[in-house]
Amino acid sequence: MTTMVRFQVGDGEFAVPVEHVREVRSGERLSTLPSSREGVVGLLRDRGDAIAVLDALGAGRDHVLLLQFDERRFGLAVTSVTSVVDLAGEPGPPPDGQAGHLVSGVVEADDGLVLVVDVAALLGLLDAAGPVSAWSEPEPGIRSATDPDRAAAQVADASMDVRPTVAVGASA
Repeated sequence: MTTMVRFQVGDGEFAVPVEHVREVRSGERLSTLPSSREGVVGLLRDRGDAIAVLDALGAGRDHVLLLQFDERRFGLAVTSVTSVVDLAGEPGPPPDGQAGHLVSGVVEADDGLVLVVDVAALLGLLDAAGPVSAWSEPEPGIRSATDPDRAAAQVADASMDVRPTVAVGASA
């Protein structure tokens, strides 16, 4: 069984494996990055670091999924996080016709097709711009999700746990 976090960007329905989702944040504190690379919408403060946030799937900045892959972290701007779902089988093959490799598969849900996003491919968009810092240990009092069960619980509580980040130079 595969557990996925479902989210929307514009009119699209997407999902990522829950083990790559650290938390869900409000997009309110997203800072623009002048002269940013294509697909990079800005920066978000996280545990003392400024991390890059992508909008590679289209316009959607209400929330940010903080993602982790190979001990590297980055954000993905999304319109909304809709659910955490368990899939009985594996996603189908990637769809024909896509320009890149951001979609690694397709899942049929009761309400239509859901595109499974390849987190490694998202991270690849940042590789040319330099390394993304590794996850630091969580600060005391900050919830983090390092295993799928805790990540699923945290994302499921996202509507109550979405919080803006602290701006650079400001106190909490």
